Amino acid sequence: MPPDFDNRLGRVGSLNQIGHADKVIIGREEATPAPPMMAPSTPENYSLVGRDEVIREIKAALIAGAPRAIAIQLAMGIGKTALACLLANDVELQKRFPDGVLWANLGKAPDVRGELREWALELCGADTVDTDAANEDFGTEAYWKRVVTKALARKRALLVVDDVWSLENGLAFKVGGNACASLFTTRFPKLAHKLSGKVITLGMLGSADGMALLQQFSPEAVAADPVAARQLVKRVDGLPQALIPIGCFLRDASSTGQNRLLREAIETLENVELVFDLQQPPEYAVDLPRSLRSVIEASYQWLGSSQGSLGGDLLRDAVASLSILRPNPSMFSEALATHISGATSETLNALCDSGLIEARGECYTMHRTFAEYLRGKIGQERVRELHLRATAFYRERLNELEEEYQQEDSGYGQWYRYENRAWGDAKDDWLYHLGRAGEFKTVVTAFLRAWFDGFWWWGCFLEFHFCDQLLLEWQQRDIRPESREGLRLLTRFKEVYPKETEDRHAGNWDEVSSILVELRRRAGLADEGSMPTRGDARHLHGMTSIFLAEARRFGARDYVGAEAFYRDALDQFIAKNDDWDTAWVYYHLADMLVEAGRPADAQSLCQLGLQLGVSEDDPEVQANLWRVLGDIAVAAQDHAAAAQAWGSAVEHAYRFQVEPIAPDPYTIRFYAQVVEQVCKRLVCLHDKTTDAALTLAVALRDGWHCSGRDAAPAQIEAQLQAADSAALMPLLFPATLPAEQLGPQGAAYAGEVRAQLAALHAVDLPEHILTRSESKAAAG
Repeated sequence: MPPDFDNRLGRVGSLNQIGHADKVIIGREEATPAPPMMAPSTPENYSLVGRDEVIREIKAALIAGAPRAIAIQLAMGIGKTALACLLANDVELQKRFPDGVLWANLGKAPDVRGELREWALELCGADTVDTDAANEDFGTEAYWKRVVTKALARKRALLVVDDVWSLENGLAFKVGGNACASLFTTRFPKLAHKLSGKVITLGMLGSADGMALLQQFSPEAVAADPVAARQLVKRVDGLPQALIPIGCFLRDASSTGQNRLLREAIETLENVELVFDLQQPPEYAVDLPRSLRSVIEASYQWLGSSQGSLGGDLLRDAVASLSILRPNPSMFSEALATHISGATSETLNALCDSGLIEARGECYTMHRTFAEYLRGKIGQERVRELHLRATAFYRERLNELEEEYQQEDSGYGQWYRYENRAWGDAKDDWLYHLGRAGEFKTVVTAFLRAWFDGFWWWGCFLEFHFCDQLLLEWQQRDIRPESREGLRLLTRFKEVYPKETEDRHAGNWDEVSSILVELRRRAGLADEGSMPTRGDARHLHGMTSIFLAEARRFGARDYVGAEAFYRDALDQFIAKNDDWDTAWVYYHLADMLVEAGRPADAQSLCQLGLQLGVSEDDPEVQANLWRVLGDIAVAAQDHAAAAQAWGSAVEHAYRFQVEPIAPDPYTIRFYAQVVEQVCKRLVCLHDKTTDAALTLAVALRDGWHCSGRDAAPAQIEAQLQAADSAALMPLLFPATLPAEQLGPQGAAYAGEVRAQLAALHAVDLPEHILTRSESKAAAG
């Protein structure tokens, strides 16, 4: 009998007991094997950040044991393997699964048979698994799966299958018994749902968590330049696969303590190609070190492998085309995707399944780092062509929205599009793609026009979200240095421009003027006195001429210079048939001429402005023009005409609070401003002509007789004598609502205004008038 016969016999016996006993007999000895622990060790040099909540969720589900299979779906580069490794090494989970942790890292081209054989070796021992060579399927994938399945039948083990790329490969590791639990990780959403009863999806790291991860690797760099560090985190949008090698790169640069080398390293990282090629050092990599380039390229090349009838070339062309769209946080619709790339619903679904784009509700998004990489797949001419397609799409979208405003309202009401978020987003996207298409001069002019229109519409009176948001979003973009300087100039202009609610003669008007001149130069506008021909250029020329006129008027009290700019603006707007802006310039010029002692020259301007104000249905500009006509009448000592004009000014300002929308902070402050202006003029008139002022004030009071106000002439005279315009206001006109009370009392106040107007002229107003916020929601 051969000396090793007993040993061989023992091995055969132990193989027959696989999966049927907790003890394995080797030879004549009885032994309790140590539970297998196949997962890699967690890196000692850093820890995961921003994943505490999801780790608790996964652990709770695994411990509960229902369902037995859990899939973690993460986009490429987020850290699937690191998270799976942390869970596999968790002490609490190891106690829950005392029979060990089995680990398989699959990837794009896995050795499924080899991985299953390794599991069999771990479970059964090397001395037992090779004795069954007589089986006809010995050594095949099916054989090893059967061996592992039997071995796990009565065990409590945790099976971790990392980086699954296909359903077939994932199902090969569905081998655990009822007491086992399986944890799959994959980058593919649809695959995750097919592999398990519970899917947990992980997103990118937020800004704070991204900074925390970067700080683990290079605290010196973060401390030396936190602003640059935040920009780096934002640049890769919280992608760990990029942040870890970036942190290592900066750590090496800061190791000598020379700030110059650190600054140079940060500047070097502006080259996105370098970021794509950086690899995690081996000591930080859970599996084989890989570059971000290799990670994204693998998914790109995989397209078409599991997307049914759709070919890889078609899908690669579509996703590369979509990479020119604005990345996170902006979304793109299916309509835009189709317009840009010809992508169908089926195409977009396939790209979502690949992990290269993500579906969010009815829209889609692509990670900015993926987009930057994929744009390298298409040439510059193709990129320009795609941006021009996007420009055409958003131009059409803007036209549709503006047509809606024209159908619903005419004249003044169309300007409310600046408060419509959908219109603002479409405008911003149009500008973005116009710039990316290389139309820099056009985009500068169009951008400045949009911003100055918004500032003219509301921003010169109160803070306006559209203007602030447009600046903020563009400051955060990767734009040309000259464009960034233009944004700085606009920001400074907004800071130093004295609003209409402030002292107009205060402020640094010289700086306002110099900024406007520089912005006109950057936009390539014609010199003063000449006429640009392009629509946006002509409009911008006229708009900036208004603000230059105000700088001359209020800053230098140069009425001649101001008039030249006002008339230049008139030329631009009249040439464009822009009645609304023309009416407003008539008002500002007439107001200044009265101020300059030329009321007779202002009379005809007011009449022209009123005609346009009526046609545009703008009660605000009508109120202003009637107020100026009242000033002209007082200068001519025609107090009856003054009473009629100022009364009309107050009435139109009062009406402006409910037409075309309900009271808001702007409209109620405008009404209060007009009333205050009239009362201050009455006080000034009282200093010169006591009787005329009192007669005029009483006439104004009588114009609002329907309000039930019964202020006696003696009361009015007392306030005129005291020069107390604030106390005079409620004696002559309906009281205004303080802006801070608008929220709780706005609806009741709107009802009072409607009732006053109805009683005044038997005017029928709609029973419900949308507020600005309501109109935004309805439009959106």
